[in-house]
Amino acid sequence: MDLQFVLECVAEVHKLTPVIIESLHDNIQIWTQMARVLFSFVYLCLTCRFKLAYIGEEDDRQRADIKIVSSCKYTS
Repeated sequence: MDLQFVLECVAEVHKLTPVIIESLHDNIQIWTQMARVLFSFVYLCLTCRFKLAYIGEEDDRQRADIKIVSSCKYTS
């Protein structure tokens, strides 16, 4: 490699640096938005799953109460 080629490469990179920085900045904004959407989706999924599990537990408790009441009716 000769010095002239290296200097030309450095000059090209220097000319493209603002474009590269702007592109990286845009990509960072895009990835940040995608991460926010993904986090929101995961949060909603986990929240819904816990709510459904809680509702299931409530149903089980009500069924247990019904079984106790029905068994008490049969015994008394």
